[in-house]
Amino acid sequence: MPARDSYHQAVKAARIADGWTITAEDDTIPVGLQRVSIDLQAERDLITAYQGSEKIAVEVKRFVGASTVKDVRDAVGQYALYRSVLRRLDPERVPYLAIDHETAHTTFVKPLAEYLVTDEHVLLVIIDIAAERMVEWRK
Repeated sequence: MPARDSYHQAVKAARIADGWTITAEDDTIPVGLQRVSIDLQAERDLITAYQGSEKIAVEVKRFVGASTVKDVRDAVGQYALYRSVLRRLDPERVPYLAIDHETAHTTFVKPLAEYLVTDEHVLLVIIDIAAERMVEWRK
């Protein structure tokens, strides 16, 4: 099992506070002879014009490396890998990349990150780590 990001508990608490049920943590999905691990899987019932449930997979990332370019590249690449796997093995589950509020308003407003997020269709969930609450969904 890969090491958990230091924001894992805060992201989990924020998901729960926002009405989600955590259905799996550090879930390993077999892909042929290889495996990928997703930090959190969650579901919540929807009450809208139709009934159903929404399912998500959340990859938690903290951007503290020496190079924000490398951090963004690695996070978006990992997200794209998980999205590809989920499309084939669990197509109802939508992947999200969880980042902290500060990173969203510094690193992710710079052109390089904006280009990647837009071009790769990265869905973000932004978390206030200290308050352990969800601040924003970016689709």
